[in-house]
Amino acid sequence: MKLAFGVMLSRRKLILATLLASAAKWSNASRAAPIESSGSRQTQRINAGGKLRPQRFPSSSRVINVKDYGAKGDGKTDDTAAILRAVGKVYPFTREHPWLSRIIYFPAGIYIVTDTIVRRDSAGNYQPHLCLFGDGTGKTTIRVPDACAGFGSPEAPKPVIQTSSGLVFTRTGPTEGGRDYRGAGEGNEAFGNFVQDLTISIGGNNKGAVGIDFLGNNLAAVRNVSLECDDEGHFGITMDRKWCGPGLIKNVQILNFRGGISISNTQYSMTFVGVDIRGVKEVGILNKGNVLSLDSVSITSLSGVGIVNALSGGMIAGLMCRIAGTGRKAVENAGTFAVHKLAVEGSWEVVNSDGIGDKSTDGVIGKEWFEGATDFADPPETDEQTWTSIAEFGAKSDLSFDSTDAFRKAFQSGNRFIFIPSGTYRVSETIDIGDDVDIIDGLFSVVHTSVSLSSIFTTQTTRRKPLWIMRLAIETEGSVPFMVDHASPDRLYLSDIAGGAGLFRRQEFGGAVVSENTAAQRIELSGKAPVTLRQFNTEGKGIRIVNNGSPLYIQGIKTEDINSVLLNINGANTEVLGGLLYRVRRGQFQVPAFINCDSALRLIYAEEAFSLDAAYEVHVLSQTKNGIETVTREGLRTRNDYGVIVAIDIQ
Repeated sequence: MKLAFGVMLSRRKLILATLLASAAKWSNASRAAPIESSGSRQTQRINAGGKLRPQRFPSSSRVINVKDYGAKGDGKTDDTAAILRAVGKVYPFTREHPWLSRIIYFPAGIYIVTDTIVRRDSAGNYQPHLCLFGDGTGKTTIRVPDACAGFGSPEAPKPVIQTSSGLVFTRTGPTEGGRDYRGAGEGNEAFGNFVQDLTISIGGNNKGAVGIDFLGNNLAAVRNVSLECDDEGHFGITMDRKWCGPGLIKNVQILNFRGGISISNTQYSMTFVGVDIRGVKEVGILNKGNVLSLDSVSITSLSGVGIVNALSGGMIAGLMCRIAGTGRKAVENAGTFAVHKLAVEGSWEVVNSDGIGDKSTDGVIGKEWFEGATDFADPPETDEQTWTSIAEFGAKSDLSFDSTDAFRKAFQSGNRFIFIPSGTYRVSETIDIGDDVDIIDGLFSVVHTSVSLSSIFTTQTTRRKPLWIMRLAIETEGSVPFMVDHASPDRLYLSDIAGGAGLFRRQEFGGAVVSENTAAQRIELSGKAPVTLRQFNTEGKGIRIVNNGSPLYIQGIKTEDINSVLLNINGANTEVLGGLLYRVRRGQFQVPAFINCDSALRLIYAEEAFSLDAAYEVHVLSQTKNGIETVTREGLRTRNDYGVIVAIDIQ
């Protein structure tokens, strides 16, 4: 077992060995063989992929079309008031249905705005679930005109779009934890905030303009967005309010701003994939204490610094990143910076090479990657005429009505593209997803069950084509271990899924699974097909992921509560690239963060803890041919007062 950053192992046959013994129930006589990698990450890289191409939503989908509320999209009319009227039609944020939302749709056009697009209720309180979707970059544009009032001063930045938190789960009020909910919309209930498939354009002489002031928690993303300036804006994306993350920034282009992305605070981690920042004059990415996981990030600078990791508690872990152009430094690092295969190109006065490149992560992230690792793929192209609503089969957005039979009929109807009009639906039995269905789009609906089920949905071994399930929440009153029990030998793609059930169980002969931007309870997987989790949030007690012999790649994980993140057994091969572990609770029984039994495990992550008795004592408990080995917090690189940074390789 090898640890990065000069950490030494302590060997203890502790009472923790009982946890390894309990793992034996997952073992079987035919152990899965370790995955052998035959190619390098350079040639088998996981690219940005999976743009989830925009679709035109059927009229019966309950999507909110801004043109129905007076927006013109003609590039001349000020559409600000009309857009805010449309925003006001989103369902209220409630404790009973915290994931329920509606998409606000911008058909192709140019929408002029002269003030910030933000969601507040009738009393002026900030609200989450601001979901702004367009027809695609270059087709739908939200534009601030030249020299627009309020956008001119870098000393008083003003966003074009601002997403915010709600306040329905708080214990002590709007200032809990030092946040300013009333004045800034801060908090950790910023669920369901999305900006997707559009361009934000900043006219000239708007030097205080911010493209998106983004706050998102658990299920939130900026995806397939281009942020552009005619001359110079302030920042493309800021995430400096309390507390951003976990969330996803994917397939985003930022052009000609003074700064690209700024993020602050120590919680709750963000995942960047396929981010292209060009023409920045001050900084590409500025991290002030948070935890970032990067893949395929490119920064082209005109001056300044490519990436600044400004505080000692900040961590940036990544791979396949590039910093080019001209500037003062490629990287300025005061915390933990471990980027595998970082390319630095162009003219720089100083290149800070400390902690850059293969050397910093040799044996941690590794030089060989899984063969056949899978990324999110685009679903088949569709149009409005090819979509079928479950309402056509009798489903009702009414929790007093059982829609089980309607779901079953829709999935067995032979229709390929099924959508669930935004609402809440009750089911009482496990439902098989037929072999003909290609896409299930929940449109941010809720499927609710009041009984205990083995799963909500299943796929069968007879299914021979990929399946996409997206934009759906699961609410449970009984025990529901998994949303999907996946037995089909073909691929399963899950995106923007949240709720109180486990995410999926993959059977031994099930196909590859790719999950992107999901928040759920547990995952259980067997078999040799690869599994990729990008931005996975899991909260609760017990073991969160059971990997029984599979190749598993995780980019960006966030946990909460006293739990073991992973049980890695039977020749499993797991890599974790970045994330945040947060026990929260104090003084309770200690469990290891990771349990490994005769398997391969590569980890780099950060821990958050505000007291010693709320920190993990044991980070890795591993059983090898040499016996039981433990990695304790003693000797690990510290983060802030009580958290640590872990970078480890077990082969």
